[in-house]
Amino acid sequence: MLRIGINLGDVMIEGSDLYGDGVNIAARMEGLSEAGGLCISGSVFEHVSGKVPYSFAGIGPQMLKNIDRPIHVYRLAKRRPAQTVRAQG
Repeated sequence: MLRIGINLGDVMIEGSDLYGDGVNIAARMEGLSEAGGLCISGSVFEHVSGKVPYSFAGIGPQMLKNIDRPIHVYRLAKRRPAQTVRAQG
């Protein structure tokens, strides 16, 4: 099942390879995502909060492999199924 990690940070491109903390953080957050889920870093949260029709739940600062500082991570909040409304007639 798909898992997604999104981070806003520096990326270096060499040929077809991508390097840098921006890529590493996103890759590590992928592992924190639930199956079918999405995690975003604090930097992304600051940019999208209140601007997208989704809500996020903070899971706190996380120490990620090969990253020297904790990264605040947010998970996409589960949405409740829409209620079915029947037309009266």
